[in-house]
Amino acid sequence: MKPKLEIVITHWREPWVVCEKMFQMLDVQRAMTREECAVTLVQDGQISKMNAAMLMRRYPFVQRVIQVPEGGVSAARNAGMDEAFGEWIMFCDCDDMLYSADSLRLILDAIRDNEGRADLIWGPIVIENRDRAGRYARTIEGWNLTFIHGKIWRKSWLKEKKIRFLDGLAYSEDSLFNAVAGMELRPERVKEIPEPIYMWCLRAGSCTSDRKNDARNREHIARHRAVLPRIALERKPEEAAAKAWRGICDACVEFRAGKIPDEKREALAEYYTRELIRPWEEPIRRMDPEERAKILAISMEGAERMYGFRERVNVWRWMAKMKKKYGGAADDPTERAEPDAGAEADAGGAGAEP
Repeated sequence: MKPKLEIVITHWREPWVVCEKMFQMLDVQRAMTREECAVTLVQDGQISKMNAAMLMRRYPFVQRVIQVPEGGVSAARNAGMDEAFGEWIMFCDCDDMLYSADSLRLILDAIRDNEGRADLIWGPIVIENRDRAGRYARTIEGWNLTFIHGKIWRKSWLKEKKIRFLDGLAYSEDSLFNAVAGMELRPERVKEIPEPIYMWCLRAGSCTSDRKNDARNREHIARHRAVLPRIALERKPEEAAAKAWRGICDACVEFRAGKIPDEKREALAEYYTRELIRPWEEPIRRMDPEERAKILAISMEGAERMYGFRERVNVWRWMAKMKKKYGGAADDPTERAEPDAGAEADAGGAGAEP
């Protein structure tokens, strides 16, 4: 009989002292039954400080331990997802924990209440951190695309949409997974659990907090940013390019809003919507893949690119060229000047967007 929920816990070299709380909290769950919930532990690599046989004897709800060649957290989660036989799947890190003894009850109730009506069920997570004085601080994080934690996925939907973690990515892999899943999710099939269900424990020496990993983490974030436009263009080319173009325009509105009087900000936002977003919906659909990729590349470089006047003008001029090619209805915004933007215009040598 398939369990309703399968919890996939990945373990690398974390010592038992930081992992014990995860299994202790699972042990006290009021809704923990083998018929409704199974736990699969995936050990990443041969070097492990966790005795699998002892673990399964001590905690009977751990039904399987999978040993995989050391390949990073993404490969380990993929292996767990491939082996999972539950209808729903939840990914956990071995050094975190469920938030309370009622977490599983809340999750299973939500699964039953939304049978056939959801592909993703999520609940808030509590982030536990320690300040410089050694004191613990906890904050609640609601809906986000950063963490995989606190999210329960319908396994058949992940398989149908071919959503997996990117092998080799050991930092920001959660964000990439969520971003790709977000391309396929329908809002009406995302359901919320109002109470916290998971605690993310930020500890010294972890991948996230250890400053020695900063250079590697930046490299992984760069890889994430590089691969996401390609994935988006493969899955949802028109929507991805249109969303990126809106993001570019929003970045400009945000930047300009800090340099103009309050009474002009609403008019500025209306201008971008009227002249630069809506008229481009149809031309973007007719762009070739390379041109759509350029829009996404500009967007992925971040709002900082749009903070320089010359950079904004270059983007507008390229879009004006695309307008001429595809018949967009918007005017070239570089041909207009804002009365109180003279300083920027002097610095850039061209007109500014309204």
